[in-house]
Amino acid sequence: MRMVRMAAALAGMMLVPSVAFAQANGSPGAERDSWYWGINGGAMMFSAGYDQDVKVTAPSVGGEWFITRPRFALRVSVQQAFFDKQASVYDPTVSGAARPVDVKDWRRYAVEVYAMPSGNSFLTPYAGMGVALNVIQNASPVGSFVSEESLEEVFTTVDEFSTRASLVVAAGAQASFGRSALFVQANAMPTRNAFLLNRSAYTIGLEAGVRYSFGSAVEKF
Repeated sequence: MRMVRMAAALAGMMLVPSVAFAQANGSPGAERDSWYWGINGGAMMFSAGYDQDVKVTAPSVGGEWFITRPRFALRVSVQQAFFDKQASVYDPTVSGAARPVDVKDWRRYAVEVYAMPSGNSFLTPYAGMGVALNVIQNASPVGSFVSEESLEEVFTTVDEFSTRASLVVAAGAQASFGRSALFVQANAMPTRNAFLLNRSAYTIGLEAGVRYSFGSAVEKF
């Protein structure tokens, strides 16, 4: 079931931004058309914890595919954050009805569409939104179980809450140096409900990295 949900979420992630990006293809000023690959590092900031809030700043690394058009850009990325904390799920068979769960590492797949100022300046700000698929890489319930049924119910809940699709709002800026570019950006995702790491209303991400253009994003005849 988890793989089915992930596949459906990824299909939805690709659909909406692709339509918006296709509509942008006819805009003027095609001198900005570029096809970049990039790498980045940064941090994801959120609250975890079993019985109280624990503020986490998890280091992250990632890769991306970044396509620019005259006034729009499309970004497809994957980000991995590294941490080792504890969360909880509902379990009426334990004290406080909260079963502790060891959680480790967070992978995020995202598709975002950005609006960019027209022209071809050295420093280009951008802002936009998209969707992300958040996947906890390791989640293990802690403690003993009173029955096989209780064990299965808890593991099913952990499995369901280990994956969540979320809206992403992001903004950043890119400085171009020939085919290369340096960039910084920040993003925010609502992560309060139906997710193991649900002690934060929002998860904040910060990224900085380098992109390199491998050619034009437009087929020329």
